[in-house]
Amino acid sequence: MLVGDDGSRIELDHNYILGREPFEHPDVTGGTARPFLFLDTESEISRAHTRVSVSSGQVTITDLKSANGTYIAVPGANEWQGLVAHSPTPIEPGTRILIGQRTFVFHAS
Repeated sequence: MLVGDDGSRIELDHNYILGREPFEHPDVTGGTARPFLFLDTESEISRAHTRVSVSSGQVTITDLKSANGTYIAVPGANEWQGLVAHSPTPIEPGTRILIGQRTFVFHAS
């Protein structure tokens, strides 16, 4: 599960496309991912910003070549690490994710 700084929750029972207009992304229209909509008044989040994938119990996060990047901080780290676009990165419980000004924490179920 991803838990947002505003209390929002994303159950990782499926792949997701996160963004301010994720509904037209090919993974969503093709049925291989669900959309997660960000309300973005600061225009810092791309239409399709990040993919979160779940396969065989492993969760990966992929920046979709977003304008402002996707960042993670592994448990215990104080600094954010930028993701390479289109390169899936495995995450572990406790990893923080930064998208625009929004943060999420990955919790294992």
